Amino acid sequence: MNGGRPYSRLFRYVDFGTSANALLRNCGVRDIPSMAEIVQQVISDPELVLDKVGNEATYIALLKEIAVNFDSIPKALRSSMLNNRFCLASRRARPSFARLSRFNRYGQPVYAFLSCFLSLEPRSLI
Repeated sequence: MNGGRPYSRLFRYVDFGTSANALLRNCGVRDIPSMAEIVQQVISDPELVLDKVGNEATYIALLKEIAVNFDSIPKALRSSMLNNRFCLASRRARPSFARLSRFNRYGQPVYAFLSCFLSLEPRSLI
C-alpha cells in the first residue's frame, strides 16, 4: 500500500481488509497522509526522515513532492519551514577531490541540511 510514494516509509500502513478499511474511511481515517503531516515530519527531524526513506534520491523526491504541493501546506507551517534546516545540500567535487568526502563513524556519507526558502512570496521565485 503506497509503497511507491517517497513518504511510504515515514508512516505505518496497516491493511485490515476491505470491510474494515471501508469502516475506517467512514470514520475519517485517510489512505495517505496530508502534505502538512509529511512536512511536519520532514522539518522536525530531517536526518531521521533521510534515514527512513533510505537514500538521498528518495529524500529529494520527497522534497520535490512538497514543492509541487506547496500551496496545500498551511501558512503557519510554511513559516516554520523558513526557520528549519531540512533541504539536502551537496557539493560537486572535482575528480581529484572526490576522495575527500566526509563519512560518519559507520562509513555513511555526512549530509548538510539547509534552509531552502529565502522568501515564500511567489513573486520572489522569478
